[in-house]
Amino acid sequence: MIAHNMEHEHTVLTNSFSPSQRIVWNAVPKSDTHSVPLLKFLPKQVLIKYYRGSKLQWRKWGLALSELHRNISPDPEAHTLLADNAHFACTDVDMTWEIFQYYKLHAPNELLTWMKRSNEAKSTEVQSKKRKGSRMPSTPKDKFNALMNWKKKALM
Repeated sequence: MIAHNMEHEHTVLTNSFSPSQRIVWNAVPKSDTHSVPLLKFLPKQVLIKYYRGSKLQWRKWGLALSELHRNISPDPEAHTLLADNAHFACTDVDMTWEIFQYYKLHAPNELLTWMKRSNEAKSTEVQSKKRKGSRMPSTPKDKFNALMNWKKKALM
C-alpha cells in the first residue's frame, strides 16, 4: 500500500475495518511518500532552492503532495494537468504513484517501508517473516523497469 500520509490512511482504515480485516491490513507492506527522511533524495536543485540542504532535519512533515510532485515530475506539463485536478482521488493516486517511482529509484528500501512514529516497523516480526516474499521489490531488474517507465513518461 502506497500513500501520501500513511499515518492518516492507517488511522482511517484501521477504524473502518472489522477485527479480521485489520489482521489483513496489518500484514500488508506499506510505504509513505510523505516521509521526511525521503526528502534528502529530492533532486539537488530542489534541496538548494527550498532548504539549502540544511533545514530537512527540522521538518516534522514532508512536502504537500502537489508541491512534491512538481519537484520530481519528469514532465512539467503533465504535472500542471494533474495539479489543476488536485484532490480528485484518481489525480492524487497518479501523483503518489509517480513520487513513489521516483523514490524507488533513488532511496533505499528501508526508508520506503512505512514506520510508526516510534520508528518501529508497523507489522510484527512474525508477520514480517510470513510475508518476506511480498516485500516491495528491489532487484536490479525492478529498478531498471522503474527507470524505463520514468524515462518513457519524460519523453511523452
